[in-house]
Amino acid sequence: RDVTEVIILRQREEFALRMIRRRGLAATDGDKQ
Repeated sequence: RDVTEVIILRQREEFALRMIRRRGLAATDGDKQ
């Protein structure tokens, strides 16, 4: 398996997690499910 492919996938996961955290912090408890 290509190493660069793994790195790109990791970066995408980290970016997605950051966006989810921002949404979680911005959202109120009522908006969360």
